[in-house]
Parts: sequence; structure tokens; C-alpha cells
Amino acid sequence: MTQLKCLKGKLTASNDRNAVIEADSLGSCLALCFLDKAKGVSAVGVILFPGMPDNDEDAEGYPMLYAGNGLSLLYKKWSELGGERQNLQVYIAGCAQFMEEPPDLANGTLVYKAVRRLLGRNKIPVAGEHVGGPVNRTLIVDNKKGQVKVVWGQEREKIL
Repeated sequence: MTQLKCLKGKLTASNDRNAVIEADSLGSCLALCFLDKAKGVSAVGVILFPGMPDNDEDAEGYPMLYAGNGLSLLYKKWSELGGERQNLQVYIAGCAQFMEEPPDLANGTLVYKAVRRLLGRNKIPVAGEHVGGPVNRTLIVDNKKGQVKVVWGQEREKIL
């Protein structure tokens, strides 16, 4: 098994059937996963902010920092590794709310709305999600099993 980590603002992708990609401690960030179970191709990106960067330097070295450009970069990498649109399954996790801020102003909520809007414009349905609430999550993608799992709290988990 090949263990891969996806860090905040980054993307990690693999077409290795033995790969497992993990994005941990998501907090208010959003982990976006593209999966082609038939081909064993997955790509995970961790998005921190809605919108687009003000300039190229704002996101330099962090392709998934912003939802506006992260989604297309993630799709491009996933398809370069052999992922096919007709097999595309999308999963979302994260977007926790830990503070007593108005829900409409919470960063996790704003990122979630931005990503869902972009997916909708591109007619890409979401196969599963685990978002919101005061929950710190970890997303785990297993290429061999073709499975996306979310883990949180004391050994609680859900297969999406």
C-alpha cells in the first residue's frame, strides 16, 4: 500500500491501485475528491478559501488554496492520470464551524457554497459528503477498494 498525504492548499493524485490518499485535520477547509473507481484513479485537493486569488503570487505553490482555480486544476490532474468523465464520482468533506459566527459568514460555509456552485455549473453531481458542524474530519481515499471514508472524533467513521 502506498500512503499519500494531501496538505492544505495542495493536491495529491494517483493512478496506483494500491494508493491511499489522506487529507487530515480539515477543520473549516474543504477536501474535494475526484474518483474513478473503474480505473483506480483518484485526486484530492484541500481548499481553504472561496473565490479566486487576487494575483498569481497569492496562490503560488498552493494550487488548491482557492476554490475558483482549484477545481479545474484538480480535474485536469485527475484526467491526466486516466480518470474518465463518465466514471467521475465526487466527494466532499470538511467545512466545520467551530465559532459562534453567523453561518453565512463562516469560512467553511463560504468555501462549501463556492465549490457546490462550481460543480453545479459544470454539471458534476456529488456522490457523497460529510460537512458542517463542529467536527474536525479526515478524508481517506482507497484506490484499491474504490472507497472514500471520513473519520472524526473517537474512532467514528462513515463510508461515503
